[in-house]
Amino acid sequence: MFQLIRIVPALFAVAVLASCTRTGPKHSNTGNPPPAGMPVPTQMTAALSAAGLQVAGLPALSALTRAQRDAIMTSFNQTLGIDCDGCHVANYATETANIRVTRKMWDLYSRAMSLSNGQALYCDSCHQGKARFLGDDQAAIEDLMQRGYVDGLARLDGAPRSCAGCHGEPYVGALVDLWGTAPALPGDAPDAGTASGDGSVVPAPADLATAPADAAVAPACTVLLNELQVAGTGGATDEFIELFNPCATPAVLDGYTLVYRSAAGTSDLSVVALGTRSLAKNAYLVAANSGYAGTKDLSYTRALASTGGGIALRDSLGAIVDVISYGDATNAFVRGTPAPAPTAGKSLGRVPSGTAGLGDHSLDWQMVTPSPGATN
Repeated sequence: MFQLIRIVPALFAVAVLASCTRTGPKHSNTGNPPPAGMPVPTQMTAALSAAGLQVAGLPALSALTRAQRDAIMTSFNQTLGIDCDGCHVANYATETANIRVTRKMWDLYSRAMSLSNGQALYCDSCHQGKARFLGDDQAAIEDLMQRGYVDGLARLDGAPRSCAGCHGEPYVGALVDLWGTAPALPGDAPDAGTASGDGSVVPAPADLATAPADAAVAPACTVLLNELQVAGTGGATDEFIELFNPCATPAVLDGYTLVYRSAAGTSDLSVVALGTRSLAKNAYLVAANSGYAGTKDLSYTRALASTGGGIALRDSLGAIVDVISYGDATNAFVRGTPAPAPTAGKSLGRVPSGTAGLGDHSLDWQMVTPSPGATN
């Protein structure tokens, strides 16, 4: 039985992008909205196709071209009944709560879901022209969520669909409020920043364009960083980085790269390019330094600091696919709080392998006995 503890009216706001097309009405549909209907097939397929976008395979927001960004902005105007001021303040680069909500909604729904019958889903499928669309009848909302958003939707990666896919376990009812806070998830510690137009704190890292918030939460199935050893028993170069494909289909990794940032680093340092390759479903890939004596798929020579740093997997367009920070890292790869620096002979791992987690590195990664190429 679907358990609804508390839910707020959903708000799918526009993304943190520097361009914005000022069309459509002002955001005026506040107050007490009527109850929502069931999700319906999107009417935006042709408009997105004209911009070179496929509804069933949308890229990360950070990977959009300028023309695609303009098209997405216009689609938000039309499907949500808002204009730019519904999310952006005077400076479009400023982070706001509605922008953070958008990232979550884009990844959890637009990129990861379809209707259960396979028909395409986009913002208008649920919102149908209203930014806020849920009423106050909790019984009606509970029924709608079960029939429309659990039974009525399907994940594009074929994984089972449940309430926990969005609300987490343990269950968080007011997840839209949670997504909009800064920091965005439990366990995050506020960092130095500036006040945004909505009174929240704008995070200090300047890498927002290439490091989307909560990149570790990967609702659209992606290859994940899965295990990291930075100080093995074989010495300073006894290191490895393990990738895992938790998806139901092979993952094409052409043009992907692993990059590193020192604890306070502000730019990427190349670790290794993955070249032209794919990774089978439920398969591992191990990249290792020269001091690692085990089996490896790729070799690198970049030394990783044992006390702190960050690793990111970037796709062929440079967008972050997944990221981990550890130790005393303060760079823009940090999500929430860094994972502890692993001691010699230990590694950091997702337990079990492929667990996306909460988007807080200190919670999502555990100190484990190294198991490169095998389950954690």
